Amino acid sequence: MSKEVKKPKLENAKKVVQPQISTEGDKQIWVFDSVDRDGYFSFTPSRADMDCEDLLDKIIHFSMRTWGDIRRDKHDNNKSKHHFLSFDSLSDLARERINKLQLSEFHESIFSMRLNNLCRIIGLRDGSSFVVKWFDPRHEFAPMRDK
Repeated sequence: MSKEVKKPKLENAKKVVQPQISTEGDKQIWVFDSVDRDGYFSFTPSRADMDCEDLLDKIIHFSMRTWGDIRRDKHDNNKSKHHFLSFDSLSDLARERINKLQLSEFHESIFSMRLNNLCRIIGLRDGSSFVVKWFDPRHEFAPMRDK
């Protein structure tokens, strides 16, 4: 008689979400119909810290590329420039805004697009679409933690 071995529960294991249908070969589609125009991370062209000309140039450049190309963009120590953000990595201010907008159910879709050293556009990845939500000019939405 053999004993059945139970696998331990991995309650705190990091969950990696992969799309069921690959979008690696699809061009990125930018969606602006639900940007957050309020709060600290508002996506508002009237912001003094938003260079609209530079921002539009970068968006045009990204929209000509595939998600696979974008995923392969790397910087320091071969880290991805553009990536999903775990809810735990977000600042308190970012989590508060997500909860206020009742977007917590989409926490596994939060995606960061790096524009330069510090500046990011934060949105929700939905298949080939990047649904723009927030502007983060100082890398404060998901700040780097000291190691």
